[in-house]
Amino acid sequence: MDMYECVRESDGSLVVKKLGNQSEGFNKNLGPYIPLEVPPPEISQVSQANKANQSKPTEVPKKLVEISDINQLKYHNLTGAKVLSCVIEDNPIEKTTWSNSIRTLYKQIADGARIIKESILEIKTVRKVDEGFTFIKDLGISVRVNELRKNFVREIFIQAKANNLSVHMKIQLANGTGLVINITKAK
Repeated sequence: MDMYECVRESDGSLVVKKLGNQSEGFNKNLGPYIPLEVPPPEISQVSQANKANQSKPTEVPKKLVEISDINQLKYHNLTGAKVLSCVIEDNPIEKTTWSNSIRTLYKQIADGARIIKESILEIKTVRKVDEGFTFIKDLGISVRVNELRKNFVREIFIQAKANNLSVHMKIQLANGTGLVINITKAK
């Protein structure tokens, strides 16, 4: 039986090489091993599987609740919630995570002093990347990103209103309920 070793990953595909003398039953990196009777997947199969995972459709919440006021957030537990989509000033965010949504909002505001003035999050004006902080180089501020998710949503509301930005977010709670947050620009 031919044996293969994964050498590296390249563009979502595994690059494998055929091992030489397989009768030894010993791998320099792993020590003694028992060869498996499973042939390696074809590289094209691995590549197709990775592409299928990347285009996984967004989950649809069981029930949608429209949130248009910051006071409505107190009725929802955001522990374990995830961002399904986020659009700031008609620009959709590709990587929809809590920290990336805040980071994109802050970059849209583009003024560290205004952000700090209105923020409810812990923000430092020095480069700090430990203790749960992330540094936003463009603005010269460090933001603590491991705070409660409820604070992130409140922060988005506060910053969007204070800086007259439109934000549309869909969030799925751990219980399956979806929150649709619409913050519109003042005219």
